[in-house]
Order: sequence, then C-alpha cells, then structure tokens
Amino acid sequence: MDRNRRSSMGRSGALSSLIGVALLATAPAHSASLSFFINQSNVSGLPDGENYLQVTIADGADGAIDFEIEPLRALLDRATDRFDIRAFAFNIADGFSLSAANIVAVPDSFRARGTSRMDGFGRFEMTLFATGPERPRSLSFSIVGIEGDTPLSYVELSSGNAGQGNVPFAARVRNLFELTDCDPDRKCTPNAIPSAFVGGGDPVPLPATAWFLLTGIAAVAARARRRLSRSA
Repeated sequence: MDRNRRSSMGRSGALSSLIGVALLATAPAHSASLSFFINQSNVSGLPDGENYLQVTIADGADGAIDFEIEPLRALLDRATDRFDIRAFAFNIADGFSLSAANIVAVPDSFRARGTSRMDGFGRFEMTLFATGPERPRSLSFSIVGIEGDTPLSYVELSSGNAGQGNVPFAARVRNLFELTDCDPDRKCTPNAIPSAFVGGGDPVPLPATAWFLLTGIAAVAARARRRLSRSA
C-alpha cells in the first residue's frame, strides 16, 4: 500500500471518529431523553391543540428511567392558586411487566396503582394519583428493576374506548378557569373548571441548535466522501 493511500485512509479514519463522537454527543437529546406535549382535553374550556403539560422521559442512574411532568404556559395561565396535578397515567411496551413496586422516588402525596381509565383517553397500565392534601403543580418519579427498558418503552398508546383518541399519556388536573374575552369596562367572572383530564403524546420538536449540528455533521461527511473518491 503506497504512502498516499495510507494517508488517505488515515484521514478517513480520523474523520469517521470525529463524526462518530459528534453523533454520540447529540444522541442523548434523541434516544436517551424524549419529550412529549399533552395537548388535548375532555372539557371545552381547555381547547385541543394547546400544549398543557410536557412529559420528559430520560435514562437515569443505575438503569432507572426518570419521568418529569411539568405544566406549561397554556395551563398555568388558567390556573388558580389551588391548581394541582391529581393523577398521571402511562403504559409500557409489550414484553415488559410493570407494577407499583417498580415506581420509586414518588412524592409522598402520590401512590401508584395498576390499570385505570382516564376519562376520554382510554385505559392505562399504570397511574400515579395524589392521596394527600398537598397540591403538587408538577410531578417526577423513576422506574427501576425492569431489564432492558428504555425511554421509548413507555411511549405506548392507551387501550379501550377513548372519545378523545388513544394516547401515550394522560393526567387529571384541577382548579382552573376558562379564559374568556371580557369587556374591560365591566366586571368579568371566568367560568371555573374544577377538574379536567388532559392527554396526548406529540413529540417536542428538536431545538434549532440540534438541527444545525446534525446538518453540519452531514455536510462534513459529504465533503469527506467527495475528497476520498477523488483521491482513490
């Protein structure tokens, strides 16, 4: 093998290593951490298509899968000072077995139980529900002890009849009010929403920086292939 060819292969190997490192750097944002919008409801005061909650599922320490459920502006704008999340439901992929014993790091006011229905969104395999007087505005917990699961293992549709459609996630929220257009010259009393079920599972779009990075990696790889083909 001549020196030029060895040099060309060396550059190719180094470039491949660089691209591989860059792809690994972007991987956690796509495979090890997944985020979804909950953007439907079973009440008219919360119109479909607004992002009410964000669900993030990520690889945690020692093989755990971490969940975080956060209210978004569309919900907080309608929240009273007594707003809370009273239940959150999800599923697991076929081939895995999930029980309440696998749910850890749950807030003291929550308990886990098996199959339950979320009004309008079907039947779910696991539900966390609040039992105490605390009023949590967000929720986080972890799943442990399940061999081979990943964040994607928990993005499964509900089953059974669902007027709003079968979705991967649903929650019950309380103490909201309906946004209304009021004449500023007169008093306006918005309609109360004591309780509502919300559901969904639309992926959160990648941030622009991630797309720029992936585009840059693809461009570098294309230029490298052209140079190598010319030198071969």
